[in-house]
Amino acid sequence: MGIMQIIADYGVDTLVIAIGTVVFTGTLKIPIKKLAEKTKSSKKITRFITLLPIIIGLGITALSRYLLSKQIEIDKEFNVQWLSSVSLSLAIYAVWEKFVPSEKKILTEAELEANKAAVEELKSKLQDNFESIAEAPAEDAGQAEIEKATEHRKIILTNDKKLR
Repeated sequence: MGIMQIIADYGVDTLVIAIGTVVFTGTLKIPIKKLAEKTKSSKKITRFITLLPIIIGLGITALSRYLLSKQIEIDKEFNVQWLSSVSLSLAIYAVWEKFVPSEKKILTEAELEANKAAVEELKSKLQDNFESIAEAPAEDAGQAEIEKATEHRKIILTNDKKLR
């Protein structure tokens, strides 16, 4: 069932509720994420963000029903409108995320150059280490030098300012 079919079947108010749900969810999740970053277990907090559209959609549906008819009656029609608007809001959000890239996900030209420079430096150091091992006779090279030259390091390329 397409968006136009939902509008025809359920009215424009379902579309308005869905758009309102997307906007309020997007607005409300920003401070929640910022607060969660300050805690040790941020994932435990941010996982509840997925429930926001359902809760916000319920609230907006109830508010629109009250504004239109001055009463809130939770019946089959209410539930259909609520769940339809929430489903539509999730579809709108999914399309938005897929086709409008986030600024955080796009690396700037400076970040790309920094990553390339880090890769080249790493490649140069590894090549130097392996050349020094190959040049030294096996019996003369001390075990500590071999271990130091072949020591594995974990390198993380990130644009996160906290990790720099």
